[in-house]
Amino acid sequence: MALARWMLNALSHGLVQRTEREEEGKQILQRGQEKYAAGEKLLFEGVSIMQIVDSFRDSAGQLDAATLGIKKIVELREMMSQAQQQITQGERLKNEGQHDIMLSQRILPHLPATKRMISAIRKMYKIVQTKDEIDQMTPEVRSILLLKKNSSASDSLLAM
Repeated sequence: MALARWMLNALSHGLVQRTEREEEGKQILQRGQEKYAAGEKLLFEGVSIMQIVDSFRDSAGQLDAATLGIKKIVELREMMSQAQQQITQGERLKNEGQHDIMLSQRILPHLPATKRMISAIRKMYKIVQTKDEIDQMTPEVRSILLLKKNSSASDSLLAM
């Protein structure tokens, strides 16, 4: 809990020391995101080409040379091989991108995502939200809220 509070304060105020490998981690993350995006684009293009080829198939799923002609069949087969290459290259780039992103996450500073840590961060976030809401209130309303709190605290002390 104390570590989470320190990390939240340090990160929000820029007090965490930059590691020597942080720039390297950011570059790896950027490269991974670019590879992943390029892989998705190639995958999308390959699937689009395959859909075009599939639109020429007959009900049995075959390319009929009698209906389409030999020249069109050769063209469609070239499109199919090109689409297959794009799909495999796209999947390979996506996998490489995911690998680079995972590698960068190991290098860059981060908080462990355990249930306890997430719960502590959520509690701190709610406290900060409540404080911000109180700070945005007019001074009169704020004083009334604080007086009610102080009077209930003093009432409980007097009851003892």
